[in-house]
Amino acid sequence: VLRDKVVVHGIAAASFGMGGFVGLVVHVPLYLEQVVGLSASQAGLALIALMIGTPIGATISGRAMLKLNHYKLFALIGVPTSTAGLMALGLFGAGMPLWAIEIALALIGMGIGTMFPVTTVAVQNAVDRRHLGVVTGMLNFNRQLLSALMVAAFGTIMLSVAGPAVVGSTMPTLPDVADMARGYRFVFLAAAGSMAIGLINLIFMEERPLRSSATPQTAVEI
Repeated sequence: VLRDKVVVHGIAAASFGMGGFVGLVVHVPLYLEQVVGLSASQAGLALIALMIGTPIGATISGRAMLKLNHYKLFALIGVPTSTAGLMALGLFGAGMPLWAIEIALALIGMGIGTMFPVTTVAVQNAVDRRHLGVVTGMLNFNRQLLSALMVAAFGTIMLSVAGPAVVGSTMPTLPDVADMARGYRFVFLAAAGSMAIGLINLIFMEERPLRSSATPQTAVEI
């Protein structure tokens, strides 16, 4: 199964996309509390923009696959959008108002969401029907593995910035807001790097005709 380049690139794209998404779900509420200054309940409500954006993007991308011959189109637009949103948060997040952060989170969620149906269907479409269970299990396993690694990596970035204030001190104290903002800047940039890797694999993933796609009479050539 892994000899197929569609499978390899599709799994890699989905894994880095899901890893970056789960890492953001864990760390964005902490960013909103420690840097933006929201309460825990407010941070949870502010996370809705990211969480709702993802299924919206996935729905749009999934439905478009039924009508477009080049079914990667929405993902190739959405993933760069999410990467740009993450870079904006990384470079300018400390000075952005809350409404701008919410717009960025919504765009990030929608962009990431466009990747998931495309990679899942493309990977399943690339193998024989008898290997559907195998390739789907591989896809889910690698997405979960990268998610765990990304959460740990983002936490390591924060601890490296916090330094002696948290690690190795007999009376640890929380770092100041400037240190936290600097740490989350690198977290967002690392997430942008994860999306960029996913985008590269998505570009190299071949678009093969879908076995269950729309008939040529109804498909739109784009």
